[in-house]
Amino acid sequence: MNELSSLVQYIGSLPGVGEKVAERIVLSLLERHDVSKLLELLQKVNENVSVCNICGSLDVTNPCAICRDNTRTNPIICIVADVLNLWAIEKAEFYKGKYHVLQSKINSTHGILPEDIKIEKLIEQIKKNNVEEVIVALNPDLNGQTAMFFIHDNLKELGIKISTLSCGVPIGGELDRLSYGTLVVAFNQRKLL
Repeated sequence: MNELSSLVQYIGSLPGVGEKVAERIVLSLLERHDVSKLLELLQKVNENVSVCNICGSLDVTNPCAICRDNTRTNPIICIVADVLNLWAIEKAEFYKGKYHVLQSKINSTHGILPEDIKIEKLIEQIKKNNVEEVIVALNPDLNGQTAMFFIHDNLKELGIKISTLSCGVPIGGELDRLSYGTLVVAFNQRKLL
């Protein structure tokens, strides 16, 4: 296998990218002579981006910009499965609270159980920041629902409001694929667990 085929195969193995899209990406980079720019950007990301030690997001600073932002509402934490979901909510530009990124989705078929979610760090942040509400913003599929109930069971003794997204998020849907308007409606119509 030559270098071009290997590159196409590698890019095609990324989530959401198939062989045809990978071929187009590789050809576009080669035609535009952008390979060196891509390498430079990937190297900078590799060297400078880290996981926030407070919320679990990715950023070039630690703590991340969201956790350091004093204008954000401390008494509300939104729990998301991964950084992609956090980015989707941030792009909608309506939520002004803080986050907790689970960093691992419950998936019993892959051996990731509810106990693998780092809930202790979340409880620590809730207590430290006098959090009044936790919004559980997970995908409404079986794994998301399992995680939601596990989180609820572990937080209910803290005496805080625990809500989940409501209307607008279809069963089996994925947050990062929803329109920003749908996310706004879902957040504004969230319900208590």
